[in-house]
Amino acid sequence: VHPLLLPLVVNHVPSLHVCFDFIPELLSHASVKQQVFAIQLTAELMRTYPIAKGLDCTKFAFSRAHQWIKHLQSPVAPTTLVPCLTPEQGMQERATHAQAL
Repeated sequence: VHPLLLPLVVNHVPSLHVCFDFIPELLSHASVKQQVFAIQLTAELMRTYPIAKGLDCTKFAFSRAHQWIKHLQSPVAPTTLVPCLTPEQGMQERATHAQAL
């Protein structure tokens, strides 16, 4: 699913909060693309369904992102995580990162 479609899907599919049950599995997947999708989905679900179960998923997602940064330990780490952000946040992050270099 394209990141720009996630808000539409989450907002217009009733009871999509059940996807919180699948977030840990997606975050544990070997594919970085699956993990990025899980982080994006978690963010959208939390915006629409701010429930306790989502908080645990969000903590796990932040933990996964932190592991990426620690593992990479390079200037490219922020740009690896930019796809997890909304387009506006991604542009701001890219600009900030470019200025830091």
